[in-house]
Amino acid sequence: MIWKKKKIVQDAREMTKKFPAAKKSPDMTELKELEQRIEEKLALLKALEAKADRKIEALEKLLYSSMALKPQAGRTDRGEEILALGEKGLDALEIAKILGVPAGEVELILNLNKKNSQ
Repeated sequence: MIWKKKKIVQDAREMTKKFPAAKKSPDMTELKELEQRIEEKLALLKALEAKADRKIEALEKLLYSSMALKPQAGRTDRGEEILALGEKGLDALEIAKILGVPAGEVELILNLNKKNSQ
């Protein structure tokens, strides 16, 4: 066991010779510059995130509007459009947003349809 401890100490000494400690610690100006660079990167990331959010929102609007505009076989009135979008898996708030109708109306129609089909 003692020889293992000596070997560990010897290895540690060799490592410190190979990799000496930094010549000096960073001064305040270097730290301030690093902090400034980090702040700039954060600002850039936030701007990119906002841009991505806007693009996602635009794509969702296109998707929903294309779903609402697709002609459904024999479905012409608003109730039928609500049911068609409900069958596609959209919830009441999404359907209301797409069709521009109150969410309560959409919920009512979807709930009545569920009761009638049971």
